[in-house]
Amino acid sequence: PVGCSVYRNMKVAYPSIYDPDFNGGNVRVSEKGTATIRVRAPSTFFVWRYIAIPHINMRLCKGSSSFKHKLPDAVFYFGSNSTWLKQRSSTKAKIQVVSAAPYAARVASTTEARGPRPVAVVVAAHVHEPLGPPTTTTTAMTETMAQVLIGAAKNALSLDALEFSPIYECFLLDQFFDHFSSDCKERCPGASEVAHGQCARPATEAAHAELSATWKLTISCSPGLECWEDQNTTLHRARLAAASHLTIPFQEVKVTVGNNWAGSSRRLLDTRDLYLTVSAKTQRWTQSKGNQQLANFLSNHEVAGEVLDVTVVQVQIHSGNGIFSNKKSMSELNDPYSPAYDALKPTPKSADSTVLGFLTPAAIAGISCGAIAFLILVISAIICFRRRQQKKAREAVAQGKIANNINNKDPDAKTESNKVAEEAPEATEHHATI
Repeated sequence: PVGCSVYRNMKVAYPSIYDPDFNGGNVRVSEKGTATIRVRAPSTFFVWRYIAIPHINMRLCKGSSSFKHKLPDAVFYFGSNSTWLKQRSSTKAKIQVVSAAPYAARVASTTEARGPRPVAVVVAAHVHEPLGPPTTTTTAMTETMAQVLIGAAKNALSLDALEFSPIYECFLLDQFFDHFSSDCKERCPGASEVAHGQCARPATEAAHAELSATWKLTISCSPGLECWEDQNTTLHRARLAAASHLTIPFQEVKVTVGNNWAGSSRRLLDTRDLYLTVSAKTQRWTQSKGNQQLANFLSNHEVAGEVLDVTVVQVQIHSGNGIFSNKKSMSELNDPYSPAYDALKPTPKSADSTVLGFLTPAAIAGISCGAIAFLILVISAIICFRRRQQKKAREAVAQGKIANNINNKDPDAKTESNKVAEEAPEATEHHATI
């Protein structure tokens, strides 16, 4: 992957189908079951504190089925001087790469790329197989490009859980994930409340209800193959799926997968029993209604297979003791992907704590326009009133000037009251002495 461009996140890394730098498409499979795929050198992107290994997602499509937020059937990775294919164990589409080589007849594109630009470029990489997450080393960022040294690890923490997470996708857009509509929202609906960046059922003052249900999954497992792979990814995705079913934050959900495969011969069996337990400690459900809702989580074997990424033949509610020789659990205490959500989760805007927080953007805009119109009307009325007062004052001054001019032209002129006083001086004096 040396020379590979690195984008800020997965949302800006994938160009739109209408963009000239779109690096994807459909190839028809021949009658022999082969297909030739040509792609430009893939770029990669930051996922939280890691850098995804450059890869190509592959799917076998039939009809118009949607695959949004669904894991690909296979992923073709570009490592350091090596490539490899990772096939999902549960998919019915078996994809094999017969050969992979640079395309000799390639013609460089002269069209300038639009949209977001890369923020870094890979200058070196080394392959190792760590026990934990991959290590990442970066140099100081420059104004144009950053030089990044990554450790590409085949067995590292899988980032598919975040790349195909609907909640993480909303967080990248600085929006809330609505568990009721399974969509991104700028504001949570009025009947919900914000919890960990998610629109969830409102919590009550009642005591915590401890919900729990266990299913027995009969899975198809060919001899010699791993029956359940990518455990971190599938456990995390199971938490998300159960949380959406209960319309509660996934932080309140715990999942446990167990089996008793240790004492059986894998060579003789094509099916195995896998047990999934989903539990939640929440104030958003009562005990009875919560357990009733949870019991409908795995409605059929297809849903169960999608949740755990295994081929499920049969699924049924299990009421046994739940004691298994092999068991793995994931909750908020040990989910390796939780810090990635905490780093991006949106918070309610300041308006959400006021009356305006319960109004839609259109209603707020209408109120604002009405307030502006009212203010303009008040100002216009004040201006008109002041102009009328000024006009009356000018008329009064003009009338005073006219009266003064008349007095100056006829100084002997007397008013009617003066004439009356002169004609009856005695009466005037009489009234004055009373």
